[in-house]
Amino acid sequence: MSESFGHLDANKDDKEDLFMRLAFLSAPDDVIADAGGDFARLSGFEWKAIFDLALTSGVLPSVFNKALRLYERMIPDDVLQIQRVRLSAIAGRNVFLLQRLFEVVEFLESKGIAVVPFKGPVLAQKAYGDIAGRQFEDLDLIIERNDLSRAYALLISQGYKEKEHLSPREVEHQIRGGWGVALVSSDGSYQVDINCGIHHSFQDISGLNEQAIWADAEWQDLGGKKIRSISNEQELMMLCVH
Repeated sequence: MSESFGHLDANKDDKEDLFMRLAFLSAPDDVIADAGGDFARLSGFEWKAIFDLALTSGVLPSVFNKALRLYERMIPDDVLQIQRVRLSAIAGRNVFLLQRLFEVVEFLESKGIAVVPFKGPVLAQKAYGDIAGRQFEDLDLIIERNDLSRAYALLISQGYKEKEHLSPREVEHQIRGGWGVALVSSDGSYQVDINCGIHHSFQDISGLNEQAIWADAEWQDLGGKKIRSISNEQELMMLCVH
């Protein structure tokens, strides 16, 4: 692996080259150590371009924190400052979304609908120990198939709107199929996706089905509250098919 990185053209600006550099910075520390760190010392290494790509790829927090830990002296001060401003904005957005998650979950559960949040702040906390450690733009909620239609109606009653206009027949089809619906808050500031977790077409994957998701659900500490979470094994399999 280190050999493939070592043969990159340092002056190449195409997207493939940038993705390779981003992949290097996303690699485990031992892989970077095996490469001797020479990759970052290549002349023409464009830190700004790498961080711009990391931002649009949704991995800026982890990539920047690793680059800061390993190569801080090599990164221009102005580039560092820009990333710190970006990370502050990401952290603020994530805290905002976490609060909205609590509100939606508490509302639905007050109506007798159990909810398992998926990805978003839950995954950030699991993977990085910090909700600011991962970029996410919306909230994903797993709801039991029999409750999905009622959850949709309840959220609509609270001012949520479909992200894409759907006819009643299309909504029914989405819910019956388990795909669920993407909803946007009344002020348009965030999106909530509700679904049953896994579409029936993927249920032939060993151990990956709606029943297993709920049977293996765990309670996780998140922002000072206890919230349901799918097991690590189930989450890994679901991330592979989502």
